[in-house]
Amino acid sequence: MPIVNGAMYPEARPRLNNFNVLNVLLLGEIADNQAAFAIQVDTLRVYTENTLGTAVRVKLHSTNVVDDAQATSLGIERHDIDPPNEETLVATIKQLDIDVVLDQADTFSKRFIQNNFYTFQVVKTLPELISSCEDFLTGHNIPWIFSFITWNLPLLMRYTERSGIASEYFAFMSVCTATKGYSTNQQDRVRYITNRLCQIEYSKDILNFYIKRMRKAERNGFADDDYNFELNYHLSNYYFLIAGVMDSVARLLNDVYRLELTRYADLGVEKDNFITANRRKRTGFVRILTNTAFLKWLSFMKERRNFIAHDGDMRQSPLVEPNDTPLTDAEVERLVDGEVDWAFAARMYTPAQIQARRNQAAEIIRIQEDYHVIAKNVMVVPDATTGGTKVYQPLRSVDYEYEKLSDVMLKLLERLKS
Repeated sequence: MPIVNGAMYPEARPRLNNFNVLNVLLLGEIADNQAAFAIQVDTLRVYTENTLGTAVRVKLHSTNVVDDAQATSLGIERHDIDPPNEETLVATIKQLDIDVVLDQADTFSKRFIQNNFYTFQVVKTLPELISSCEDFLTGHNIPWIFSFITWNLPLLMRYTERSGIASEYFAFMSVCTATKGYSTNQQDRVRYITNRLCQIEYSKDILNFYIKRMRKAERNGFADDDYNFELNYHLSNYYFLIAGVMDSVARLLNDVYRLELTRYADLGVEKDNFITANRRKRTGFVRILTNTAFLKWLSFMKERRNFIAHDGDMRQSPLVEPNDTPLTDAEVERLVDGEVDWAFAARMYTPAQIQARRNQAAEIIRIQEDYHVIAKNVMVVPDATTGGTKVYQPLRSVDYEYEKLSDVMLKLLERLKS
């Protein structure tokens, strides 16, 4: 019998150990662009199996509206199902362990998609599906670009080659010296911004990868695999990078347009003195930087960044309400008794440690049994203006944050090029 050395928790719990296959369900008939994508997926399979020697792959599925011969020729697994409604379709998705559904026919209502956010992902267009497949691959350290297939692509090049704000700024960085006469210091600032944008896009990919893992764990009954530790780490980094790149933009504009702002406190694109300096120099950025929707988004982004940096941490927890009838102390004790083999645990821990663990177990049981969940994965941020709090669900807004950043960064770049 082998000897096990080291500490051990009293109870082993099943965990989701493998996430090598991304299952994609294509609803409706296979259009030409989907057929072309299926061929690209097969190219990916050849690359991962023969070059990388890994079982990581994207697997396509369809319903019975697709002709069997067509599905076979494209390597799509056809199922003898034609879900007539949302409820039946959810059962099918769970049965087949589907990660992503391509719903180009707009079968799902917005409310239905939101209600099933933690079970599977719904995308409406092929580009959205491609992005979803690519972030799954990036999570496995396979920087694949379906629109620009290159075997053995370095990770950094994924973000400088594919369409996005990082590639746009990378192109600008490559020509800014010749076209604008940027100083060495200004070239460095453009490079810093470009590198940070690559890191932001990578952070977004990794976040979406872990959200997929979380959904798979949810579908397969691994209740403990919430991936909060990993998600919170990458969310913190995501917010720091996004807020930071906006400050880097302020420093670049201050230098290039000679705004003559010397106080670091003024070097923020949303700051009054920075706006006033741009207005005075007629830089053309004022309308972009004073847009109400942009300022509201950036203000909340920096509130979250500052809270994480100075006062708290990136933490998600369920939003709950108390049940009408809470458990009695005796009921809690009985449930605690069944949680762990306490006799076995007593061999490893002192009586004080055992009592501490029982107290913790009791607290968790009361949280689970005396309350019902209104919303999952909620972050609470103090509101400095009102003295209250702001509540939101960060996992649902990962792509939204990138879209808002992309919108302003591309508008700024267009002006920088003029």
